[in-house]
Amino acid sequence: QRGTFFQRSAELAMAEGRLEDAWMAVEQGLALAAGTDDGSHAPEIRMVGARVLADRAEHARTHGRPAEVDKLVQQASDLIEATEASVATITSRGGHVTPHAQVCLVTTRAERSRITTSDPQLWAEAALVASAAREANLTAYARWREAEALLGGRTGRARAHERLLEARGIATRMGAAPLLARIDELAQRARLDLAPVNAAPAAPAADLGLTPRESE
Repeated sequence: QRGTFFQRSAELAMAEGRLEDAWMAVEQGLALAAGTDDGSHAPEIRMVGARVLADRAEHARTHGRPAEVDKLVQQASDLIEATEASVATITSRGGHVTPHAQVCLVTTRAERSRITTSDPQLWAEAALVASAAREANLTAYARWREAEALLGGRTGRARAHERLLEARGIATRMGAAPLLARIDELAQRARLDLAPVNAAPAAPAADLGLTPRESE
């Protein structure tokens, strides 16, 4: 329960732009998970931590502090290594790594790429693994990030459009308003139309149940 509290605190702080507070919450969550056999919370808090680090890197570049990026890459790499080590320990003991832990691992790898140059292939992998695990929120998030990476590389505009449509559809069904807003913001900046294509209106004759001959 306490681990979940720190994770949610980090996510809230990120949403509000309080990145230092978000990282402090992550560190508290990691400290709580250290030395335990928790196979679900530890990978998740590390995934959130990598997201915080990626956001901090973006903030550092925007504010002219590129020297901070190398340190953030190393911190994210440490998070990945910790999750990989825990996965290896579980499998070496004949245990089963949960689908959620796998989702967290591949997403953490993708977040690390965002610290330097976001890799659309890593985000595509994260989306596929999340979809297979039936984790809709992380699937939509990964598709949004994949589209962002594609557009940032100025390639695959059509593919980015498809990914945003997929992400938007999932977020809409879930009622995930914050994610939906970020998807729409990216689409607007890229001038991509995500409006659903409406079917052609039925002819009045069809509504009346007329035969083709009667309609004619």
